[in-house]
This record gives sequence, C-alpha cells and structure tokens, in this order.
Amino acid sequence: MSCCLSSMTLSSDPLCGIQVEAGGELPQVDPAYFPCCEGKGWSYCHESDAVRYCALQERLAKLQHLLEHPYAPSNIAKNDTLVSLLSFAREQHATTSPRGKLLWKASPLAVHPTSKARSKTPATSLGFSFAAACIWQLGISAMWIPLGENWGEALPLWLTQQEIPAVCWVEQRKPMWQRQTREDFAAVVRWCDAAAIPLWMELHPAPSAPSAVLPLRRRSAAVDQILGQAKSRPTLEWLDAHTRSRLEMVTFVS
Repeated sequence: MSCCLSSMTLSSDPLCGIQVEAGGELPQVDPAYFPCCEGKGWSYCHESDAVRYCALQERLAKLQHLLEHPYAPSNIAKNDTLVSLLSFAREQHATTSPRGKLLWKASPLAVHPTSKARSKTPATSLGFSFAAACIWQLGISAMWIPLGENWGEALPLWLTQQEIPAVCWVEQRKPMWQRQTREDFAAVVRWCDAAAIPLWMELHPAPSAPSAVLPLRRRSAAVDQILGQAKSRPTLEWLDAHTRSRLEMVTFVS
C-alpha cells in the first residue's frame, strides 16, 4: 500500500486527519485517515521483511512547535481561500525562484496615538492556519511572524538545526508608521531575499485621512489631525526604496 501522506489532498481544514488536544501533547492522528500505517508513521513490509518509515512524526513535531507559538490564535481558520493559497504555494515551491503573495486585510488598524495597550491576539489567523497547513498538508517547513510583536523569541526550533523554512508568512499587528515595525519588517524582507524564501504578507490598508478640523476646536485636535494625515500614507510607502526592491523579489506585490 502506498503512503497516504505523499498523496494527501489539499483541504480547507489545515489539521485534516488529526486532532489537537489541550495539554501540549502531540496532535492525535486519525488511524482511518492513514490506513497505510494506522497513523503510526511506519509500517512493516512482509515482502522485503523491513520496516518503512514516512515523515508523519516529523510533520507532527513541527506542527506542534508552531501550535505552541506564544502568539498563536485560539482557533484555526477553515475556508476555501486556504485551498487556493496552498495550491499556489505548492506550485511556487517547485520553481527555482519562488515568491509569496500580498494579501490585504479588510480594514485598517485602529489608530490610538496615546494608547500603549498591548494588542490582543485575534481568535483566528489566516496566516497561522496557512503555516500549519503548509507543514501538515504540503510537508514544507513554514514560519509565521506576527509583525509588531516580539516574534524574535518564537523562531521555529528547526532553524537551529540549519533548516531553512520554505515559506514565511508575516501578519501585521502594529501600524507601519511605528519605527520598530518598519525595521522588523525590513529585516524579514532582507532575510527572505537572502535565503530565497517566498514571503507571504497580510497587511492592513492605510487608515483614511481625518476630516478637516473645525475652527473652534482646540489646538490638540489640530495636532491630532496633522498626525492622522501623516499616518494615512499607504502602508508600503513607509518602506525605504531598497526594502521595496527586495520585497518584489520574494513577493508578488499587486
């Protein structure tokens, strides 16, 4: 019997065939989904009198590490968009110069100039679900970066083993007008370009410029308007020319 893992059909469910349970244990494999090895990752061949192993346990270990990401959402997204993205990722993975895609979120980030409150982790994330599906369904290493968070402490474990991920997804969490956000994003772009890693991005569009200040409003309101107009620049225009040039080498920017 051939290995079911090598012929897995792309699914809108990133975790098809497995069940994730609380407690930090490895995801549980549904034996019915893998009749070739009953979900064990190995099978005995009577003809050759040998044990044959597949990459099932390796994928599970990498997936578990992603699920333990400190900023991981509480739920996994399941939608038809995921299937088309996975199909495109698989096609790009087979090329010599793979590139990712730029996706725009439905709305801009809420701008609160005086607020220092930490952003809340969304309940679901298309990028996180995509990374999970790349690892599990495509069998390629993937990393997910919540841009604006302290993502440097959450690099995949296998990077220390000199394995370069085949996919990198950046999800914007903080506005691009913040200096640290721009610098972090530029660093990711340089890293992906140098290693020829396709970069997938899910960014927020720029907020709309504020309306004109009424004559009787106080001075601070006028200052807020000036700042708001400055922050309404298109998201990618905050990047320097060199970063923009490198970005187009690893991402299809439309």
